Amino acid sequence: METMQLSGSIKLLFLSLPLIMTTINKVPAQNLEIGGLVLDLTKTRIGHEFYESFYLCFQEEPLPTELKEKVNIVVEEFTDPKYGTRIVVKVGETITYVDNIAPRKIEESAKRACEHTANYIFNLEEFEKSMEEEIR
Repeated sequence: METMQLSGSIKLLFLSLPLIMTTINKVPAQNLEIGGLVLDLTKTRIGHEFYESFYLCFQEEPLPTELKEKVNIVVEEFTDPKYGTRIVVKVGETITYVDNIAPRKIEESAKRACEHTANYIFNLEEFEKSMEEEIR
């Protein structure tokens, strides 16, 4: 008896599948963007410490909140046995900071990366404003 109910449920699912698919296809696609993220793509302890220092510094930066929420930042780490740990910080697709960091200079490197990134974001906003004025 259970197998008959189960097979009936499966038949119902397969019969309603075309209806579900046509309903999904009629929903308009929307461009959804999420801003204000600081993503941690590090792998090692040194990378995670850099990310933590960078994140704390960036939260304290005197940039307006709307500027911080407009962009996404990615902190990536690449390790190489010969060169050590390389950190890359990106705003969108633009690299704002690259450095091979030593374990003793994590805080210093993170602060420098934070300053470079904040300056880039501020200048990006100024650039966008000047482009809007030229268009008008």
